[in-house]
Amino acid sequence: MHGQSPALWKSLGVSKAFKPTLKIIKDIAKARQQQPKHFTATLRQTLPALYREVTQVFFDRLEHEILSLPKKTLKRINAQTLIEHFELPTSFRSLFNNSYAKHPRMTDLNIFGLLDQVTFPALATLVIGGASFAGSQVLYANRDFLNDLAEDLQEGQHSKRVLWLTDSFSDANGVSSVLQSTLAHVQAHELPIDMLICHPTQEAQAHLHVLKPMKSFSIPSLSEQTLYIPDMLEVQTLFEVGGYDRIICSTELVMGLIALYLKKAFSVPTYFYMHTDWNEFFKRSAALDAQSSDRLRRLLRFFYQQYDGLFVLNSDHKAWLASDAMDFPIERLYSTQHWIDARYVEAGVQRGAKPPGKTLLFAGRISREKGVLDLPGIFAAIKTLHPDAQLLIAGKGPALKKLQKRMPDACYLGWVEKDKLASLYLQADLLLLPSRFDTFGCVVLEAMATGLPVVAYNVKGPKDIIQHGINSFTAENATEMAQIVCQYLHWEPQARQTLQKGAQRRETDYRASDIMSQLLSDIGL
Repeated sequence: MHGQSPALWKSLGVSKAFKPTLKIIKDIAKARQQQPKHFTATLRQTLPALYREVTQVFFDRLEHEILSLPKKTLKRINAQTLIEHFELPTSFRSLFNNSYAKHPRMTDLNIFGLLDQVTFPALATLVIGGASFAGSQVLYANRDFLNDLAEDLQEGQHSKRVLWLTDSFSDANGVSSVLQSTLAHVQAHELPIDMLICHPTQEAQAHLHVLKPMKSFSIPSLSEQTLYIPDMLEVQTLFEVGGYDRIICSTELVMGLIALYLKKAFSVPTYFYMHTDWNEFFKRSAALDAQSSDRLRRLLRFFYQQYDGLFVLNSDHKAWLASDAMDFPIERLYSTQHWIDARYVEAGVQRGAKPPGKTLLFAGRISREKGVLDLPGIFAAIKTLHPDAQLLIAGKGPALKKLQKRMPDACYLGWVEKDKLASLYLQADLLLLPSRFDTFGCVVLEAMATGLPVVAYNVKGPKDIIQHGINSFTAENATEMAQIVCQYLHWEPQARQTLQKGAQRRETDYRASDIMSQLLSDIGL
């Protein structure tokens, strides 16, 4: 910064990984010497490049250290071990406590070796990124005062526009379908919302910003999802240039942390849209013990309390967040809903042409938390009274092989694309949903729109949609679900048609324009 280029002997001692960084530093020094009047402009151009280089080195070294771990250690890095050892004070104390360090659940990760490899690039990243963060924080510290002044003067008002951050837009699951439907509605109605994702192949489009990742991480033992890390300075520039004045975030991972960074840097209100109940997810998929469950709850509580408001999709989840366990102010909890694509409503017109049958359907992710391992027992009970019943399984997931082994007489269709799902619903007579995990249940609404009644557990999400016996059914357990299915398969065609019409009417209570208008109102737009 003082215009002094690194000495030759220092340059020769720089490792290959830092050669591009050294070149940028030399360019900065040269600019200070030869073009002092333009030095500030040069810094604006070179500092982002310097940040990218040192951050890339940091993530490369971090990845190298993780992948260098023994295979047995990588296998033990799962949800439970991460939750057990996430809290830093406990973890760092364990480094100096031999008895704790020998605990069989501890990993073989060499903390000091890892720190030795990443300390310098991490420090350089923090210095450069921190300077940018501090600059924005100072510049926008009086945002509220300036906004009020602009309103009084009726001049110079800041644009009212939302940046919606998510990690899940390009995934093949229910959350990504909801986000894509939301974007389509935003585009069709030119709403003041833009989405921001980080992805290597997704194409940008109207109201959708796509940043290329600096680095990606994928640890198979933890999740099927790949984590993409964006350039934070690029995110910050996009937010400032775009004139955004509030944030919605709908994933807790990378974008969740970035949303909180932007909140602090630009002094803007930030809201979280809760697609997933992670407390319930880990309870059912990771078999957490009581201590780990409590630690997860406290981590989630700390994270969510950083936001100015939470959007929730069912009444049970809202009550839990407002309870003493999570202690989130009830006035900052906003109820919202999903809606479905018009193709399902249009397909429902053909429902009357199908003669009554005994075809059952499960559609969704084939995983433990979705309750799919209840299906073998349910289907076996149904076949004792209806041996000609057929069960179609549409989807893929980590429990597929186990399900096929336990229930070989079902018909497995694999992943069914959205444009073919409506016709699949028309082939079925009942949809089975043995999940106790869904926060909403788009599959419930999709099926009902086509006139396909649903049998779901009486839990959050589905129970807010289903009116038992009027448009579909709820059951308390697997035995009751099988009993309801057996009874329905005995129904006369006219009784079935009455329930099917009730299912189709329920869909009309979930309209995109009403849902989005309420959401915008809740965030002050």
